[in-house]
Amino acid sequence: RLQSALDQVTKENEALSSESVSFKDAIEKNHREKEDLDAKVKMLSEEKSTLLKSLEASSVRNSDDKLRDELEHLQSSLHDAIKEQEANAARVLTYEESTTKKDEEIETLTTKLDKANDVNSE
Repeated sequence: RLQSALDQVTKENEALSSESVSFKDAIEKNHREKEDLDAKVKMLSEEKSTLLKSLEASSVRNSDDKLRDELEHLQSSLHDAIKEQEANAARVLTYEESTTKKDEEIETLTTKLDKANDVNSE
């Protein structure tokens, strides 16, 4: 009976360890995605600046309209990228919190396993 409980605690500990690794992988992936989004936001900001300069320098009305449309599109893309970046940051925080909780659960189960081993060896 004690061995069965010990086996169950060991299985739970292994499952939580595996889940913790998965969360850590997801956090790393989200950090990479955040870096990609940061680069995209920077690029779009630079393109916006370039387009604004082009718009100010342009004297042809038709060209101005086209640049305005392009600028509006880039501003929309920039806004979307910023929203995506914020959502990604929230996901990273959630994964980090989950990983912390799983690490605490692993620590608790490890302590229980150690105690069960001590009792079993006596």
